[in-house]
This record gives sequence, structure tokens and C-alpha cells, in this order.
Amino acid sequence: MIQLLDMRLSVHMPMRASDSNPIDMSEPQLIGDIGLQTIPALGTVNVTDVRVWLSGTVSLLRPATTEAEPPSMTLLIERDGSGTPGSGTIIYEQVVDPGNLSFNMLPISLTAGDFPPAAVVNQGLIRYTLYIVSPGENSLLLSGPVSFSGIAVAGSG
Repeated sequence: MIQLLDMRLSVHMPMRASDSNPIDMSEPQLIGDIGLQTIPALGTVNVTDVRVWLSGTVSLLRPATTEAEPPSMTLLIERDGSGTPGSGTIIYEQVVDPGNLSFNMLPISLTAGDFPPAAVVNQGLIRYTLYIVSPGENSLLLSGPVSFSGIAVAGSG
């Protein structure tokens, strides 16, 4: 039997276009953060059969006046980090290279799965963080919406 453990959502939406944030060129920027509870699986046979589904959307803005080719960017998901890039286990990495595409708004979607080890499940909470980094000359703005969601289930059936 499948057991739903938890479902969470992290949303970031600037209120005005002027609230758009430049993407830090050299360091990953935290853009999504969720904690999925695994307490219902503790002490059961399901503790070794937990699966996590993660999904997100990131919207980037490229000002119309920008003539330079947009830089590539990387989306990273870490498990059990502290909110500082590199402090957790990377479970997903997506490199997006728009090349010479002409765009003003670029929505990027991601879907990832995780099968956390029993030691992580036994902590009672699994934290997942979503980061974006765009090294080099930057002409992109994080404009929103940014959404990051996860569902943890256990068992088989």
C-alpha cells in the first residue's frame, strides 16, 4: 500500500517588475526551499521504501535592450543541505544553454526524483533546496514566478 508522507510548496513571486533580481554570476542563489516530513514512515517497513517527487518552474527575464548572447545557467537540487550551496548532496543538475535564442521571458521547468537512504528518512525531515547559478557576463534577471514543490511517499503497491 502506498503511504503519503508529506507534500510541500515553495513559491517566490516578485510583486513588481522592478523587484526582479540579477542572478549572482559566481555563486549559486537559493530560489526554492522545502522540508518534507517522513515521520509517518519511521519504525515501519516503509522506511527503506521512500520516494520523493520534486518539480519546479523558474522564470527568467532578459531585458529587451540586451544584445549579448544569454549565458548558460545551471539549476541544482540538493538534499539535506543547510541552505548554503554545497552543504548537501546534489541529486539533480540541469544545464540550460539558451544559445542565441531571442527571448524576453524564459520559463524553465524541472522534474526530479529521489530515493533517500533509510538513514536520511530516519531523521524525520528531508530538506530539499533549489539553486540557480549563471557564471560569466550576466544579462538575465530572476523575475518569477519561481515554484518548487515536492511529494514524499512510502511503500509499494
